[in-house]
Amino acid sequence: MATEKNVLEEALDTVTGSRMDAHGHPWANMQDAATMWSAILEMDVTPELVALCMIAFKVAREKNNPGRDNMVDIAGYCWVHDQVKGA
Repeated sequence: MATEKNVLEEALDTVTGSRMDAHGHPWANMQDAATMWSAILEMDVTPELVALCMIAFKVAREKNNPGRDNMVDIAGYCWVHDQVKGA
């Protein structure tokens, strides 16, 4: 019987595996989003703030539609936040 990964293991495998392969290091993707959000919001948005806002977005989804996927994504965005903080 296969052992199911816990939420943190699944998140880490995702952000350092398939997401990293598809999108590269998270800083570049968060910087692209920050540039667009800055223009839309007419204020300076940093990659760190993008990651925090994505965590908030997933918390809102969890509130309205609870599920493991939200928890995995929240954990993944916490890792992304750590990677872009101060970069």
